[in-house]
Amino acid sequence: MIKITIGIDVKNPKEVAMNHGIPGFIPNELIKGKVEDEIKNEIVKKLKVAIFEELRRNGVESKIDIR
Repeated sequence: MIKITIGIDVKNPKEVAMNHGIPGFIPNELIKGKVEDEIKNEIVKKLKVAIFEELRRNGVESKIDIR
């Protein structure tokens, strides 16, 4: 079992929100939470693919449950 904790503290939420298509008129805390969640989700997706590919290259059949 591998346990990974990801903590993200976005310092420029409005700028990052614009890059993700999130409207800038939403309160800062909501924007910050939304942006951090989207970034975490992207990291988890890419991590899942990377782990699956590495296991496949090593001939390992696996079931991956990353949340």
